[in-house]
Order: sequence, then structure tokens, then C-alpha cells
Amino acid sequence: MIGLIDPSPDDTILELCCGTGSVSLRLAKIVRKRIRASDLSSDQIRIARSKAGILRRNVEFSVQDASDTEYDDACSDKIVISGALHEIRVDRRIAIYREVRRLLKKDGHFFVSEPDMSERGWGKESFEFMFGRWNPEYVTAYELIHDGIQREVEEAGFRQESSCASNFGVFRSRRFVRTGWPRFVYTPAQTGHSFRRKADGDSGVIRTLIPAESGQFFRSSGINSA
Repeated sequence: MIGLIDPSPDDTILELCCGTGSVSLRLAKIVRKRIRASDLSSDQIRIARSKAGILRRNVEFSVQDASDTEYDDACSDKIVISGALHEIRVDRRIAIYREVRRLLKKDGHFFVSEPDMSERGWGKESFEFMFGRWNPEYVTAYELIHDGIQREVEEAGFRQESSCASNFGVFRSRRFVRTGWPRFVYTPAQTGHSFRRKADGDSGVIRTLIPAESGQFFRSSGINSA
């Protein structure tokens, strides 16, 4: 993923859902400016700060919700989320994409690395081993992969420019560029945690994301608003 990010010394980089900071700490070997990184878990941030101190890396770690951060508008050239979105339900992912758009500079880039289930070979076998039904992350991981993260991010107002496989083909890193406006406007629906996705064009189609029977993920229902 580092190669895809292609950091330069003068980049302004922000990592959301950073965990213990492994990606940011690697980027800090190249970037002169202070990298900022945040995660919702105070325990993860405590470990990340300890690692930064030991390695003497210029990274500022903080505890923040990726869907509602305290960072300024248009503050970053590049924003990174690595290996976290598959653990997050779709309604919160949508809010995170909206926040990424707010934080990115014009023509800024958004980098995502998430599971990518291959149809065959070691990639498929590795995916089943890591994200089989025994894994508590299986539901959200499978839902994200089945619906397609590229489509989901592009509908939130980005365009994929390139991608590459990693981790024996289990993960795929993607580079998105910020575009003008999202294709769809996401608004809270009338029922509980549901989200309604309304076409921002002339198709007149509303797609509703509603909790599935398991209560752990969302399924979609196409509705013709006409």
C-alpha cells in the first residue's frame, strides 16, 4: 500500500481508523511534515504513541471518530484507511466517506486497503481462512466485498484511479481521487438506523438500506419512486 500512496516529503497525510499506527509510522520515514492519525480506540492510540516514541517518528495520534473528526476542512493531500472498513457497518462507512470528502484538498487522494475475495487460488483460500463464518467480522466483511467497495466509494464522490493486490491477494489497495459531487445523496430514512440512498439525477430510483434479520448488517431494497 505504501507504494500506491507514493508519499513525498512535502505531503500532508492523515490516517483514519489507524489502529496501532503501523501505516502512519512507515509513511513518517519519508514525509517531513507531521502525519496525523486517529482511531476510536484509546487503547490502540496508546500503543501507537508508544511505538512512535520508540521509533522517534513524527506522527500525532489522537482518539477521534472517523465519521466526525475535529480536523479542519480541506486539510490533507492524502487520506488513508487501511484494513478497517470491513469491520464497520454501511451507515457509518457512508458517514466516513462524507468526512473524508470534507477533509481532502481539491484533487486530493483517498487510499483504501480492504479484503478482496479472489474467485480461485491462494487468494480465495486465504480469504476463507481469515474471514470465514467463525470470524465475528464475517458479516460486514462479506457485505462490503459482495456489494463492491469501489462502487460504494465512487458513489460517495470519488473516482478510482488505480489498485493493486497485497497480502497474497487477500487485500486490494485502491487509490481514489476526490470528484465534484457524490452520485447519490444519503439521508436518514424514516425507520431507525436505516439509510435511504436517493439518485441525484433523473432516474427516480431510491435504494433503501435496511437492517437484515441478523441485525448486524444492511441489505438493499430497490424502490421506484415514480
